[in-house]
Amino acid sequence: MENIDEIIIERQERQKQIEAFFGTLSKIAKQLCAYDWMFINELNHVDLIDIQKLLDKKDSQLIDFFFEKHFETNIELLKNRLIDSNTKRINILNEIFKGIELKLFSLVIPSIISQIEGITEEKTGRRFFSTQNNQTKLKQFADSKNIMYFDKLLTHPIDTIWEYSRKQNPNNPSRINRHDIIHGTSIDYGTKMNCYKYLSVLLFVSENLDRLNRK
Repeated sequence: MENIDEIIIERQERQKQIEAFFGTLSKIAKQLCAYDWMFINELNHVDLIDIQKLLDKKDSQLIDFFFEKHFETNIELLKNRLIDSNTKRINILNEIFKGIELKLFSLVIPSIISQIEGITEEKTGRRFFSTQNNQTKLKQFADSKNIMYFDKLLTHPIDTIWEYSRKQNPNNPSRINRHDIIHGTSIDYGTKMNCYKYLSVLLFVSENLDRLNRK
């Protein structure tokens, strides 16, 4: 029969393993943000192993293809989750997914951006893409919360200014930058891949901001 010291040591080791797992998950989530993918909730254990291998190779094209397939496979599930969480926006969301089905990506992406901003402001009082003093305004929101190790992975899309939110560079318009798209500087943003990337942001704000807001 185990004595109390053995039980404590066993539980401490188990806790270290749990924290190490979430640390790895957090690292993966942060690395994926650099490739413009913000939502990993639906990835299973096998998916995580596969994506870690691609991250180790720093192969952006294969990472994009992995998520393109992932979103195409789960598009109905993701649509239903968004609608269930945002019932008053059901008409807009249905039109967004109808546009995706019709491959009207240049029309769909600005609509997704508007919903990202609206839903984020509802949940936090701030807009997703707003920045101040070279940091996202949402970082202040996250910093005000007591974020535990198992939720740290939820902060990465908002704790850094990624390509989505950076200031415009007039000499180098971006196909993914929100400002370049909305202000008409970018004219080649309307791709399926970019659409799924923005959909990943929409899913992040729809599902994960609530989890941070409970802290």
